Amino acid sequence: MKYVRFILFFLCVGNAFGQNQQIVDSLNQELTLTKQDTARVLILTELAYQYRFANTDTAMKHGQNALIL
Repeated sequence: MKYVRFILFFLCVGNAFGQNQQIVDSLNQELTLTKQDTARVLILTELAYQYRFANTDTAMKHGQNALIL
């Protein structure tokens, strides 16, 4: 039973990362279309949030860019 839970956990985690990539792709596309205003800051902070576990350097870069704006 422990192995079944273990396998189910990793299947769910893998699925969550797949959905995360779709969100990141759409946010990056929106970022290229928006101008320098509040919408751009919100997109950058959401990108930083989405990258927080997968790629911390990129998350930090997006967060700092949002602070600069």
